[in-house]
Amino acid sequence: MEKLQTDWFGVEEFAARHQNIFPTAQSLRYQLRHRERNGLTSACIRFGKRLLISEGKFFDWLDKQSGI
Repeated sequence: MEKLQTDWFGVEEFAARHQNIFPTAQSLRYQLRHRERNGLTSACIRFGKRLLISEGKFFDWLDKQSGI
């Protein structure tokens, strides 16, 4: 059985949880707008009109970007 992921958040909620990285939701939206180019698509899913971000996958992506 596959593990159910419960770390999906909307843009506003994700930005609020990580204000040390994204001082505003707009700064997160910039990265999400360019997710095809910057490789962030692996951390995002579309659920109806909402774009959800996986916290775990986002930090995996961030580690790869920073070379960790």
